[in-house]
Amino acid sequence: MPDARDSVLIFREFHCRRDGMIHAMDGGLWLHRHVWFGTAMAHLVSTNRELLLAWGRAAGLPARRLQHKPLKDPRTSHRKDAWHWDLAGRFLPPLSGDEPGGAGTTGMESAYAVNEALDAAPPPLPWRAVGLRSR
Repeated sequence: MPDARDSVLIFREFHCRRDGMIHAMDGGLWLHRHVWFGTAMAHLVSTNRELLLAWGRAAGLPARRLQHKPLKDPRTSHRKDAWHWDLAGRFLPPLSGDEPGGAGTTGMESAYAVNEALDAAPPPLPWRAVGLRSR
């Protein structure tokens, strides 16, 4: 299992959604927090599928949970293949400065969890962002 401190697996959060999207379009890991029906969640987004899969392995997420969704590059308006993890509960990395984890970490300290919980979970409902948090 990759070490949680592996710099390759470090995600970034951005105050500006556009900056995060550009980071993801360039192959980086962008953590995009949102609220869905009152539940704090996040997408971990990238055009680099293998990097997302490595992060998922380190977090204990089954590969079948990785979702494909082409996204529009804000610089060119062209769509690119992109993927994301839906993160919630114990898989949701802590906010910057929260313990454990914090800014610039992979959030693995809070992301280690049991695959059985995911295996028993019903399929995810369609996404509808009802609120965005400025980071």
